[in-house]
Amino acid sequence: MNSNVTADLVAADSFAREGHWAEALGALKGAYAKAPGDPEVHSRTGSYLLRLGYPPEQWLPFLEKAAAMSTSSAAIQMQLGLGYAVTRKPELASEAFRRALALDNCPTQAARLLALALIQTAHYEDARETLREVLRSHPDDWDICLLLGKTYELEGDFDSARFLYLKILETRADNSEAGASLRRISMREKSSKREKSSPDRSNPRSVVMLVEDRRIDRRVLDEARSLLEAGWEVTVIGGEPPDDNPYWDEECYPDLRIVRVNERMLSVPCFDGAFRYDVRCDRGTPDSARVNEHVKAILPDPLWRRFFVERRGYFMEALEHPAGVYVAHDLPQLPVALMAAMYHGSYVVYDSHELYPEQSFVRKSKEMLSAMETHLAPRADAVIVVNQSMTDEMKLRYGIDSEVILNCPSFDPRLLPVRRTNKLRESLGIPESMQILLYQGNIVSKIRNLENVIRAMTLIRRSDVALVLMGPDNGGGRDLVGLAAESQLLGRTVFFHPAVKQSELLGYTASADAGLIPYTPVDWNTKFCTPNKLYEFIVAGLPILANDLPELIRFVETLGIGANLPMGSAEEVAQAIDSFFAADRERFRRTLAEVSERFVWQNGEGRRIVGIYDGLTNTPPRLGARTPFAPAYAERET
Repeated sequence: MNSNVTADLVAADSFAREGHWAEALGALKGAYAKAPGDPEVHSRTGSYLLRLGYPPEQWLPFLEKAAAMSTSSAAIQMQLGLGYAVTRKPELASEAFRRALALDNCPTQAARLLALALIQTAHYEDARETLREVLRSHPDDWDICLLLGKTYELEGDFDSARFLYLKILETRADNSEAGASLRRISMREKSSKREKSSPDRSNPRSVVMLVEDRRIDRRVLDEARSLLEAGWEVTVIGGEPPDDNPYWDEECYPDLRIVRVNERMLSVPCFDGAFRYDVRCDRGTPDSARVNEHVKAILPDPLWRRFFVERRGYFMEALEHPAGVYVAHDLPQLPVALMAAMYHGSYVVYDSHELYPEQSFVRKSKEMLSAMETHLAPRADAVIVVNQSMTDEMKLRYGIDSEVILNCPSFDPRLLPVRRTNKLRESLGIPESMQILLYQGNIVSKIRNLENVIRAMTLIRRSDVALVLMGPDNGGGRDLVGLAAESQLLGRTVFFHPAVKQSELLGYTASADAGLIPYTPVDWNTKFCTPNKLYEFIVAGLPILANDLPELIRFVETLGIGANLPMGSAEEVAQAIDSFFAADRERFRRTLAEVSERFVWQNGEGRRIVGIYDGLTNTPPRLGARTPFAPAYAERET
């Protein structure tokens, strides 16, 4: 390779690391013009196009040609293997990774990639032996050790997996992934014991709740607990645990059986972490011909079928848990619930937390999602929504009746009023002279109006108000922290607090002086929102400052528990804060003391949700009555 070509490749790599892809591809074009037969040029071109999302027919030939020209380069063979893995050719990927492994005398990256390809083709013993062989020569490679532990865990050998995770933690006590894996094993073992004690997995009074959340919405878990206490068997199938504090849901709701779908996904970072090779270890579909018949019956549109296939892991897990009722918490899981219900002849409940197609983040798919919801929602045996506006909209759009279940928090009514605490002041060092205005929930940029709230803190006339934003960073949290720092407010009048466990949340909420809901109507869904924090503020006895949105007015202004003021700009937010803290908030507190018990889950919504489920069995399942593939209801009748 001549020096000019080398310089072009170095420049291309530098541009790629900085995300300047146009410049990176330009440098590669220069290298290609100088050396069209250089395998490194072909390899870089193929891998860059892959990372940029180009279709395989545009980048795979580059990788194949590079590998053919340079059979002695382990790196190029690994890139070809990744190309085959992305195009779902695991057998060819395995061959390429084996060549890389042989060329480079057991490089750990090639071994990890080969193990994933072998797992993808169900060659588990070969995968384990590959990883064990590397560990013999690299005993301190904790990434290999971790992947081997996950491989054992995948096959249910929890003892071997636990041994490896503990070995990692002996040397690397800060290895969060090993610690989370140990907790995952513990949760799985507890879940397994509960399943074994279950008297009848096909009990008609059994429920499987499907929810895409990584941190499961407390609404789902409170509904599950209410049903469990009323004698129903309940399984909650959720998404991959969140990276931060992954098992809070299981720890706060130890009585529930919570199953995580994407724990079967094994993953290895590639291309300096810019790309991940993921392997979903799905089991085969039972009676696939029957399932295909159901897919065609439920999902006639090919786009809907693709949407369903993306959630195949949830469907596979649901089939392993025969139930009398399948519940879709929000639209993404509705096709899954309907398919599982059709397979087993069960009831379907559609619990719609949002008017899903109207959310701004799904704008590009709005037409498809709206058509799918129009077709599928009326097939549910019961539809549940979160407020009156959603009930009206479901009737208007789909001609269906729905029940309202509010997002009230679970709390022992005997402990009302919630005792005031000092947790936020103690945690953040806020002086007693400052009044705390609390926003709690997802810390996310652009769609929650938090930028204007932070800017407003430079404009308010009052000097005794401290803004606290408490919750997980769900996209843009660092930018908001940076905005507060740039304004010289961070740690002075603007504070950030990490998320806390659901079981501890009201204690933190009750240490503030007022609650803030600053949402602006960025979409239909936000315009008519009634977020969890609304009810948490009410139960904790916090006067509420909220934007003047229809459903927020229905609760805040109508009940007399706070003020609804316009918050469309930083200036309006500042005026709202000054006006609110100048008002007589004691009357808000007196009203809150009178109404708060109405918004405790156990005092209303918990009993109502049980009544909805108990009423399902008055008629046959809608899907079961229409299909020859679902004899379960008739069997129950006899």
